[in-house]
Amino acid sequence: MLAYGSEVNGLFSSVGQIFGYVALLEAGIGAATIQVLYKPVVAGDKSSINHILSATKKYYKKVSFYYFACIVVISLLYPMLIHSNINKLYIGFIVFLQGLSGVINFYFQATLKQLLLAEGKNYIETNVSMMTHIITSFARVFLILSSANIVLIQLVYLLTTILEMLFYYFYFKKKYPWLHLHAKPDFSSLQQKNAFLIHQISGLIFSSTD
Repeated sequence: MLAYGSEVNGLFSSVGQIFGYVALLEAGIGAATIQVLYKPVVAGDKSSINHILSATKKYYKKVSFYYFACIVVISLLYPMLIHSNINKLYIGFIVFLQGLSGVINFYFQATLKQLLLAEGKNYIETNVSMMTHIITSFARVFLILSSANIVLIQLVYLLTTILEMLFYYFYFKKKYPWLHLHAKPDFSSLQQKNAFLIHQISGLIFSSTD
């Protein structure tokens, strides 16, 4: 990104930090889900897993709608609040595209990832993330060398997020045919999500003050 100057680099960095804070809307859902999944995963209780993940899915759907509302507001206001030589329309699109990746993650992938983590299959998420990162990096290098528009460069990140979403969809369809996210949700199992939210906020505050 150096080819585009420090201002563009700073823009991408700032937008990433903003959505790092917005991601707190996740409200500890993931951590609470993983903790409560351990017992049914060990016991092979697929029915309980379905009920828990159904509740998780509903929470993540709400989060994705709130997240989308936030990115719309931020993409409209942020270009007006900063002084930059970059086209304000470009800034708005960059903010929106980066935020949209988060919406896709929360709405389509987040619930499924919690099951993998509870089963100790972290390597799957790690490998998928690594591959999408490699694809994104190569695509961005190509676009930078081609002096492509910065909005197009950001679009690459969104497209790889969609590829990642498709991978999880087909992977779970093949490996977990018993998984039904429309089962009756067990909301009571996720009562500790607020406690995990406080922990996440505390961690973010301490990491920001280092």
